[in-house]
Amino acid sequence: MSDDLPFRAEYAKSNRSSCKGCKSVISKDTLRVGRMIQSPHFDGKIPLWYHFTCFARTGKVKTTGDMAGFENLRWGDQEKIRKLVEENAAAEKEDDPGEGLTVQYCPKGGKCGGCSDKIHKNDLRIVQSESGKSTFYHLGCFANHRGSEGLNMDLKKLKGYNELTEEDKALVSEKLAQTYGLILFVAELFFSALSFLYSSFRMTLQFLSCSVVYFNN
Repeated sequence: MSDDLPFRAEYAKSNRSSCKGCKSVISKDTLRVGRMIQSPHFDGKIPLWYHFTCFARTGKVKTTGDMAGFENLRWGDQEKIRKLVEENAAAEKEDDPGEGLTVQYCPKGGKCGGCSDKIHKNDLRIVQSESGKSTFYHLGCFANHRGSEGLNMDLKKLKGYNELTEEDKALVSEKLAQTYGLILFVAELFFSALSFLYSSFRMTLQFLSCSVVYFNN
C-alpha cells in the first residue's frame, strides 16, 4: 500500500505548504517530496514536505519503489528522482554508515532495554543497532546507559532527528542535555573530592617530615 511507503512525491495542490528544509513556500504545481513520519496525534502517517532540491540534500531514498506517487510524475521529474537514487546508492557504497543510533516514534509497544518497562506506541524512543541487533530505550534510559558518549553528540547527525516535530526535537535536546549536565556535575564533584584528598595527603606528609626533623634535632 502507498500509505506504508517512506516517501511521497506529487505536485503541490496549493501555495499553503512550506518546505521543512529551507522553510519557504512550495508554490502550487511545483514538485514536492514528502518524508512520511508517524503522526504523534493519530494512528497513521503524515508528510513533511520539501522542495525536491532541499529533499535531495537529506533524503536517503534507495529506490523509486519507496516513493508513493512516483508513477504519476512527469518523465523529467521521474528522471531527477532516478538520478538521486543512483547518487545515494553510490554514496552508500563509499561510506556505509553501518550501525548506529536512531530516534523515532515507537510504531508499536515495546520493551526498554534500560529499565525493562514498556515503551508505549507513538512514544519517542532511541534505537541502538549493534551487530545486527537492535535495542530500544526511553530517552532518559538511553542517556543513563550510554553516559557522556551517547550524549555529547551533534543531534542533527542522529538518524531520524530531522523527521521529528519541532516540539519533539526540543524535547530530545532538553532531555539529553539535562542528563549530560548532571553527568558533568557529578564528574566535577568527583574530581574536586580527589583534589581535596590529594592536598590533604601532601599536607600530612609535610607535617610528618617536619616532625621527624624536629625530633632528630
